[in-house]
Amino acid sequence: MNAVRTAFLGLGRMGAPMAARIANTGASLSVWNRSSDKAHAFAKQHGDAVDVVATPRQAAQDADQVISMMANDEAALDVHLGPNGTVYADPAPSLVIECGTVSPDTVGAIAREAQRRGIAFVDAPVSGSIDAARSGNLLFLVGGSEAAVERSRALLDRMGRRIVHVGDTGRGALAKLLINHVLHALNQATSEALALARAEGLDVPAFYDALADSAAGAPMLGYRRSQYVGDDADVAFALRLAAKDVRLVLDAAIAAGTPTSQMRCNLEQLEAAIEAGHGDDDMAALATFLAGSTVRTEGEP
Repeated sequence: MNAVRTAFLGLGRMGAPMAARIANTGASLSVWNRSSDKAHAFAKQHGDAVDVVATPRQAAQDADQVISMMANDEAALDVHLGPNGTVYADPAPSLVIECGTVSPDTVGAIAREAQRRGIAFVDAPVSGSIDAARSGNLLFLVGGSEAAVERSRALLDRMGRRIVHVGDTGRGALAKLLINHVLHALNQATSEALALARAEGLDVPAFYDALADSAAGAPMLGYRRSQYVGDDADVAFALRLAAKDVRLVLDAAIAAGTPTSQMRCNLEQLEAAIEAGHGDDDMAALATFLAGSTVRTEGEP
């Protein structure tokens, strides 16, 4: 059994399969989730090596290394810097890793306090689907010092196929937002194409397969086929979270003075779909929304 004790915080759609990859190696693991029933169900499923803890601080006190998968900035700040935050554990863990898609500013705030207390910190958001999390095929986009990143590799290797060190603390967060920006632009273009295909009476499944096999094809089109053209209502990534990502990358682009036209278009359409009641649907539901929408973007006749 691995002598290094790990704590995993956040057992959502991505977090649970990531934590399972660690548990399945026989590692000593503590878990925490805001809804404790999920944590207890996870521990029951994965056996005696998994303990449930009451707070992130307790998880960090009992662990050598902590990894968290938070859904947004507010949750990440609370888990790490709140009254029961990881960085205030005594004794402190040697390493904290945040894998959620959050802003570089949030990463910086957590990193500064962690480092002040002698804790190495790494931001390591992931690119990949739920299936990739289950199979250990995630791509980690990692920000932090060379030493901290090297210390994180053994843990991240259990969950991913590749670790890419993109720069100092916060650069992993930015790289993930940029990748998601491109994905949401692809979602927008795909949804518009499907709306027109349906309106003009194309064989939509056949067209979709051609699109996925064309020069415009991307892995996302492969694993979301049933949600775009089938009757699969499973939510892999909610539209409200897509809008959150676009807001974050738009803020970063405004601050840097770089172009924002595609980001603004993406956000306008996502917010319209959310207002129409699709916020908790999978991001592929944008295609359904646009198929019945009369929303026009600025500049359209």
